[in-house]
Amino acid sequence: EVILTVSAVSPRLDGELIELDRPLPEAEPYTTFAPDDPDRLRHPAYTIYTSGPTGPPKP
Repeated sequence: EVILTVSAVSPRLDGELIELDRPLPEAEPYTTFAPDDPDRLRHPAYTIYTSGPTGPPKP
């Protein structure tokens, strides 16, 4: 779990914080979707693009 916040508020919070008004720390790339990974749906949020019968993919 992480808390999204800004640096003016973060001193009053406990836990793992991401301050949206500061640069993110360096991190290794992380693959969030791998079709052959049986645990691929463990992520709480993801986007699925579908195509209707008469148009381009819809967000």
